[in-house]
Amino acid sequence: MKKQNLFISTFLVGMGLYFLLQEYSIPMLSSFRSWPTILIILGLSFLSEAMLGGKKDNIFPGVFLLGIGIHYHGLLTYSSWFQHWSIYLFIIGLAFFLRNQGGRKLGILLLVISAIFILLQWQPAWFQNLPILSFDDISLLPLILIGFGLYLLFISK
Repeated sequence: MKKQNLFISTFLVGMGLYFLLQEYSIPMLSSFRSWPTILIILGLSFLSEAMLGGKKDNIFPGVFLLGIGIHYHGLLTYSSWFQHWSIYLFIIGLAFFLRNQGGRKLGILLLVISAIFILLQWQPAWFQNLPILSFDDISLLPLILIGFGLYLLFISK
């Protein structure tokens, strides 16, 4: 198989399978007859070209599209799927982390920030009692984020 046609070939195969699902009613796969499946196919096509074709620049759009597709597929399929803006931050952080070209620090930072906001939304009992998040009616999280951002901007090289 030629590596130059990897993206378009996997995309065409994926779209062919998608339209085949539209034609035939397979009960087990009926949830994949929605528009997020196209995003998943696009993401997998970018990732196949990145991994098998050696085009590492396609890791970021691949992870991003795959993550967004999985998230919206979950929203359409499961009523208890978690919906919060921090999920998008998590997907972007994961894409930066897996990109592997100087994006590891930013990816880890975005993953940590999104995890904090996911936990703040979910509010497990052990997380509510952390002293770093509140101090006498003042939330310290914004100050920590501002301080860390200023550190990265001016001090870190």
